[in-house]
Amino acid sequence: MPEPTRPVYLYGEYVANQPMARRVRDLARDATVFALALGRSIGTGNGQIRFPFYHHVFDDERSGFIRQLDYMRRYGEFIDLGSAVEMLESGKPIDGTYFCVTFDDGFKNCRTNGLAILVEKDVPAAFFLATRYIGTRPETDWDVLRGFYGGGGPVVELLDWDDCRTMIAAGMTIGSHTVNHVRLVDLDDEEAAKEFAGSKRAIEAETDQACVHFCCPWGRPGVHFDTERDPELARRAGYRSFLTTVRGGNSAGDSPMAVRHDHLLAGWGTYQLRYFLGGCEVCVTRQPPCPLRSATDQDAPAVFGLLAGLGLRLPSTNADRAALWRRLWIDNPALQSDTRPSPGWVLEADGTIVGFFGSIPRQGVVAGRSVRIAVASLWGVQPAYRGHVPQLADAYFEQDWAEISLVTAAVPATARILERHAGHAVPQPSLGRSVSWVIDTQGFIAAALRRKGIRGAVATFAGRVARKSKAFARGRLRIDPATLPSVAILSVADVGGEFDGFWRRLAGTSAGLIGVRDSATLRWHYQGNDSAVILALRGGKGLDGYAVVVRDDAPAIGLRRLRIADLVVGDDDAAKTTALLAAAFAHGDAECCHVLEIAGLVGYAHRHAMALRPLVRSLPSWPAYYRAADPLLAVTLAKEGAWSLTGFDGDTTLI
Repeated sequence: MPEPTRPVYLYGEYVANQPMARRVRDLARDATVFALALGRSIGTGNGQIRFPFYHHVFDDERSGFIRQLDYMRRYGEFIDLGSAVEMLESGKPIDGTYFCVTFDDGFKNCRTNGLAILVEKDVPAAFFLATRYIGTRPETDWDVLRGFYGGGGPVVELLDWDDCRTMIAAGMTIGSHTVNHVRLVDLDDEEAAKEFAGSKRAIEAETDQACVHFCCPWGRPGVHFDTERDPELARRAGYRSFLTTVRGGNSAGDSPMAVRHDHLLAGWGTYQLRYFLGGCEVCVTRQPPCPLRSATDQDAPAVFGLLAGLGLRLPSTNADRAALWRRLWIDNPALQSDTRPSPGWVLEADGTIVGFFGSIPRQGVVAGRSVRIAVASLWGVQPAYRGHVPQLADAYFEQDWAEISLVTAAVPATARILERHAGHAVPQPSLGRSVSWVIDTQGFIAAALRRKGIRGAVATFAGRVARKSKAFARGRLRIDPATLPSVAILSVADVGGEFDGFWRRLAGTSAGLIGVRDSATLRWHYQGNDSAVILALRGGKGLDGYAVVVRDDAPAIGLRRLRIADLVVGDDDAAKTTALLAAAFAHGDAECCHVLEIAGLVGYAHRHAMALRPLVRSLPSWPAYYRAADPLLAVTLAKEGAWSLTGFDGDTTLI
């Protein structure tokens, strides 16, 4: 790239050297936008927050920027980023239209031209910085700035830290835009985490203000950032918001970790604002109210139809779906009284079910005391009605029969719902990690490469090379069965009285919460899973422990996976835990599986498993949240040693 010329201060100079093809394309697009904007109005966006964002306010864009702010104020109220995030976090309906203005990249003209206008118009704004480049100058720091300007183009002065402190003093917010202005999707987990943490640390050190908002460079989901990993990494780093470049409004119930964000140019006319921030006056109306009621057995076909349409994994036939409903909410052994809790709640619009939130009754024991648990399950809402999610969540948490509310398939959006209802992450450290042992190196490596888009002969060849190199040979589960205690292989139907005796011993010695595992509950839980196998470890006094394994294959990448759904040993005995894990490994080998995996082990079992040198992977989000209705029970459950959750608890292996 050639050495830089002087910085540009006019938008006309900034685009002067664009190729002719780009100019023709922009003119054609502008004509199209003008025509389409004729039927649009910002005034149709009631009940939402719009996040218009800019990169620059050049000298010749000041009048246009003033005109745009005045135009937006005719249709709504300006709010700061913190207030906007609080509104989204609350889940409450948004009454009116709001605008939250932000700026990306940290160009100095946003302060020299934009700040005075913002202050005069009483418009709060947020400025997102790529911290490595703050305070750099083309004439002295060009080796650093090459990474920012990439393949060339005009040079624009960047902010320095004094500029940032000036903007904070004027009531503005400073947020992160990574350290190096990178495409997060190109980074591994550790590198991405450093971008979040490093920029936050630099901003807080230089401004003496908390940095809790993040805007993703380029910002297209799945293209520039990993939609599952990166918002969660940002949350763990301490950010409350994650702004994308997906256009559109943000309504009640939308996640502040997936904010839609509208790019504008400060010199645009009002017709461009009508097009990009508005809607069709004929067809855009406020979302109608949705009545909420308890679900009934007669709702089952419509509920399963809704959930299947939303992509949930369910039985394919109506008969199998009816059997699942009956198993969860009619034949459930936790239903021991004549009073039957609601299976869940439905939202209706014009007589059609558009949302469902299921609640499965379970039983547990805390220090010898029986407790009733409501497990959140099978919930989904059509996109057009997701502003009503708080209604469903309120109904779930207001159940008077449940002493513990439990979610065991949590994602960040779910976690925020629980936190708004005084929920907490389950304090069991092993839940946040998945441990696994590779059974078939060739198949495992080939599947891993397919997951990354590398398929065909290349994936197969790489798997063979890995097998010959004895990759993953460090695992210690390929053990001679003759050297271990005997483990019997049982079907679900074989679970009988010995499991009742084992459960009584277990319940009598457990100081924390443990889900009921008598024979009736075990048979009920796994009867719908044809792949479930019970590995029973017997001793001189009966059953000493058991493990349940189920198939959890990933056909799209050709991965054959055996998952340990539950592993319970009566005491802290490394040999017994090892025997069950080795038996599970041998069963997976016999089933031609590629990998044995488990997430969620009781404390001592996790310790013994780690001694067997597994592969360890941190989960992208914390998987389990709870709320206790009784304050004394809440004190008990807040302790780290009070939980013994495995895949058996909740709904992850139930459905």
